[in-house]
Amino acid sequence: MQLKESHPFSLVFLDPDTTFIDDMTEYLNSNGFSLTRAHCWDDLIRYVKEAAPAVVVMEQNVDYTDTIRLLPEIRRSFDGGILILTENQEASDRIMGLEMGADDFVLKTTPRRELLARIRAVLRRSRQVSPGTITEGKEQSWILDKSRRELINPQRQLVRLTSMEFDLLVYLDEHQNQLVSRQELAINILRRQYNPTDRSIDNMIGSLRRKLEGRGRDSRIIKSLRGQGYIFVGFRTPEPEQGSPDTPS
Repeated sequence: MQLKESHPFSLVFLDPDTTFIDDMTEYLNSNGFSLTRAHCWDDLIRYVKEAAPAVVVMEQNVDYTDTIRLLPEIRRSFDGGILILTENQEASDRIMGLEMGADDFVLKTTPRRELLARIRAVLRRSRQVSPGTITEGKEQSWILDKSRRELINPQRQLVRLTSMEFDLLVYLDEHQNQLVSRQELAINILRRQYNPTDRSIDNMIGSLRRKLEGRGRDSRIIKSLRGQGYIFVGFRTPEPEQGSPDTPS
């Protein structure tokens, strides 16, 4: 695979269907995207590390492998958008893909125009926000924009969240300072009954903590109550400068 220079609308496609790829390459190029084809999974991983594309689009089944199960591997080195194409209409696959880090899950028979719109939507959610996007104020704080599905940190940077992580954060924010059980989160976020052996909610909570709190365990904004659930205490404001009064805990 020949690597291309990073492009604000660069895509990498992993799909064994050459006819489909040829058609989409021509169509997406005509709509302002730069598209590169990855021929295998290792090819894709190398490309995202070296060229940092804006969005990865990949077929669910490549060389008899379900790429959904490989999403954690790509997420270790890629913060951009991921869209999975599939010929499978099973809701369980779509849910699993979103849980494991995909931003969208689209039937391969979707019309090209809609697929283009879905790629653009993923791109909007994953792009970096320019400084002029946020209203200036005396002190920057977290911004949870539900209409654009974006979270901006106090440093005015877009926080990379998967689609389900964003839904989870919105739900927690709407129930701030309230105990929310795993059963409640499973029903409202995963759209299924809670199974004690299913770690999906705990894994998403852990991921949110890392993205919102870093390593600051002493300033948890999502608190755990063993055997009961979680409490979202709200976003932290930036740390005070040295010598200034401590922020209340």
